[in-house]
Amino acid sequence: MIGSEIESSAEWREMWQNPEADATVLNAMLLTKYGEEALDWDPLTIQMEIQDDFGVTPASEVMDKICAMQIVMGTG
Repeated sequence: MIGSEIESSAEWREMWQNPEADATVLNAMLLTKYGEEALDWDPLTIQMEIQDDFGVTPASEVMDKICAMQIVMGTG
């Protein structure tokens, strides 16, 4: 699969809902789908974008990991 086929796949939807998903993988997914500007987005915006684009609500643990990666990636 390539491009939007990967992004709309069941595997991506499952990852957004998997509380045990690796933070690095989640960050890579976020950057692939939304670009580096997503690192500056409010967590609620990220959650709403994932809900709109994938039809799932990200697990709270997933959102915690994404927020942690935003901090790590934004720290010099």
